Amino acid sequence: MSSKVNDADYIYLGMIIQGNLIENNKVVNTLKPIEVLKGTPDKWKLISNGGPIRRCSAIAAVGLRYVVYGRYGEDPKLSLCSPSYQYDPDYSISLDEIRKAANK
Repeated sequence: MSSKVNDADYIYLGMIIQGNLIENNKVVNTLKPIEVLKGTPDKWKLISNGGPIRRCSAIAAVGLRYVVYGRYGEDPKLSLCSPSYQYDPDYSISLDEIRKAANK
């Protein structure tokens, strides 16, 4: 986990409040920030797949919470191959673990 945290310029927990389908079956999801865990986010969005399921595809949904790992100048992506993921307090890495790794 520490390499994911180290590689990210910012990390935050947010809830998707809107999704817009754009070209190439991509969805631009707008997030409402809940808590910043590292850095200062420059984008409150997450790109996900809105079309056929492909390798690494992950579907996002309005109303669900996500931990977003981002790099400045890039759009954060949600996929099974990216560090961002849907947050479930019963099954996900604890936010305290991310905070500790970010503050090392």
